[in-house]
Amino acid sequence: MEVVSRRPGSGVNSGDNDDVPSDSENEGAEAPGQDGPALKAAKAFGIGLGAIVATPFAIAGVGVLAAGATVWGAAKVLQGVGGLLAAGPEAAVRAAAGGRLAGEEAREREKKDKKGPREDTKHEK
Repeated sequence: MEVVSRRPGSGVNSGDNDDVPSDSENEGAEAPGQDGPALKAAKAFGIGLGAIVATPFAIAGVGVLAAGATVWGAAKVLQGVGGLLAAGPEAAVRAAAGGRLAGEEAREREKKDKKGPREDTKHEK
């Protein structure tokens, strides 16, 4: 039994098929969808260069983010400490004033005036 190769340019019919180019005639030409060695090297170079250039920016971005988070955290701590420092004297003034601070009654009256007169709908039937 004889084995016949289906690859052009080899096997029994190597000289009969002249319209199919052989591998020696296609040196340097690549099949569609495949990258040649020069293109592969260029892609690898581009990826490496991108990694080298992008790394300092990424590290700087993380540093800026960390600095911003630190400042924000410090501000929140100061806000909390200020609220705690003011809570004691405010509670003392409220206790001395009978539960209301000076000016609270005027603010409540202003709020009621802005809302307008309220109608009691519960008693109307």
